[in-house]
Amino acid sequence: MPGRHAATVTLVNPAPREVYNAYVYLVAMVAAMGAFIFGYDLAFIGTTITLKPFIKDFGLTHASASAKDAFSANIVSLLQAGCFFGSLAVAPLGDRLGRKPALMIAGLVFCAGSLMQTVSFGHVAAMYVGRAIGGLVSDSLLHNLISSLTI
Repeated sequence: MPGRHAATVTLVNPAPREVYNAYVYLVAMVAAMGAFIFGYDLAFIGTTITLKPFIKDFGLTHASASAKDAFSANIVSLLQAGCFFGSLAVAPLGDRLGRKPALMIAGLVFCAGSLMQTVSFGHVAAMYVGRAIGGLVSDSLLHNLISSLTI
């Protein structure tokens, strides 16, 4: 019967001491927060579209169930569509501009997409475009953050 504790593993080539510094841990925490924000955005919209003020602002109060379902599906899926195209664009953009400038540009564009969603006030097109832009660059942000862990 095996022991209760895992066996200690001794690496043949241990990692250099330079790897264990505050900068590496900071980058890892920022990347983890990027993933957290992306997941939060995915989950948050599901509850937001069911709120009465949201339904009223977008004129869905007297809409049929199928119209409400189609509207909800479009809002949720546009982020995923943006993520698909963002994942195709992130590598060439990072290769051309470098990780840091690509990350800064993606951050600014993400803020613009989030702002569009926030101030759409019942304008369906603004909500859809903001959602697609948010997906386009949030996936790019996530990939850039994760690739920056390879320092």
